[in-house]
Amino acid sequence: MTDQRFYITPMLLAAILAIGFLLGGCDGDSSDSSLKWTVHSFWPTGSLPVPSPNGTAVLFSQEEAPSGLYLLRDGIATRVNPAGPDIRADYAWSADGQTFTFSSPGLAGEGAAGIYVAESATPTVFQKVWDRGS
Repeated sequence: MTDQRFYITPMLLAAILAIGFLLGGCDGDSSDSSLKWTVHSFWPTGSLPVPSPNGTAVLFSQEEAPSGLYLLRDGIATRVNPAGPDIRADYAWSADGQTFTFSSPGLAGEGAAGIYVAESATPTVFQKVWDRGS
């Protein structure tokens, strides 16, 4: 006979609580305008957004041509890698939001494979800091 117990993981519990809060906490008849949601589309074909810690920019991927990593600031999207390298979806910001990192696939030590760093002020100028990894 097997022991069949149901365990709620912290992630599942958080999801259940969030759904309960949204369903129970949002009253459609509320006259308080602060409880209403507004959705703004920043870029219609982007995905995997990562906002900067200082709130001034967003890094995102675009799969449609021209595909690649983009930096969105003040409503203007700049393609970080117009001439390559290919970029994985593991980009991240520094704590102050001034620089970001990304990696490029490939064999360690060959071609464009490696980890890169760029300043948000000049996102198309990046430097390879390691020849492998992600």
